[in-house]
Amino acid sequence: MKRVHIPAVAAAIAFNSFFSVHAQTSTRGQISIPFTKSDGYRDGPAGNHRDWKAFSRNGGGADAFTIMKSANSGILVVDPTDSGLQILTFEGNGKGIRSDEIHAEITFALRFKEDTSSVRSYKTSVLPLFQFQSIEDKDKKMSFGLQHVTPLAKSPENGNTFNLFIKNTYGDENATSFSERIDGKDLGLAITPEGEWTDGQSVALKLRYSIRFDSDSGSWTETISLSNASGSKTLAQSTQTVEGRDSDAFTKKHHLFRLSPQNMSDEEVAVLINRIHLSTQPPLP
Repeated sequence: MKRVHIPAVAAAIAFNSFFSVHAQTSTRGQISIPFTKSDGYRDGPAGNHRDWKAFSRNGGGADAFTIMKSANSGILVVDPTDSGLQILTFEGNGKGIRSDEIHAEITFALRFKEDTSSVRSYKTSVLPLFQFQSIEDKDKKMSFGLQHVTPLAKSPENGNTFNLFIKNTYGDENATSFSERIDGKDLGLAITPEGEWTDGQSVALKLRYSIRFDSDSGSWTETISLSNASGSKTLAQSTQTVEGRDSDAFTKKHHLFRLSPQNMSDEEVAVLINRIHLSTQPPLP
């Protein structure tokens, strides 16, 4: 398959915004998931809810996923305590998404523990990994998310840096795309020159992902973007297009929506998810 990369666009914009609350719905082509008490969520493990299945490779509980403050605004907290693989899968009404276009929208915030270091020995940590995995062929996945581009010890002042990524295993080779770097100041975060977090609580953010197959050109296009919670200010985005034989393969599979903390446990960080919206019909509300 031939991959055509379209350059990423990034804008540095400072902003403040607030989360909004929506009722959980599942209509044709639309799945809206807040985490409120009225939708059956209770404080405790997210896997206790009927619509979610939690998996932990180490045999223990999948404690990375917790519902908090469900009586009011409803938050899914992703905060792993160990590095073992943990996955949370949506298995409620509307699961098994199959379409020639798929969209996801996640409203969330980051929370780094203040006075801890942003410096790590590896390059990136995923915050967290979001994914559409084929039910029929589990090796076929469309993954995306926000990454903390952690600095080496020799450059701690660069610890407040992020980017977006897309990785798709459909086709003959993995198609991968990254956005330009995002300055954490534009997310409301701050560090010292030594790389320690002084303000680890971000503003509310919105992550959008889409994949569309164009039968006329015989190609699919994936796009990811990060904005303020209202969607009015774009901070970064990236797009990739793949064409060639079997470029419509993802349209023939059913997909489960999943999320995983990956290597988040190596940092003192939690991701607070307010709402997830999945759709096969643009535009997202």
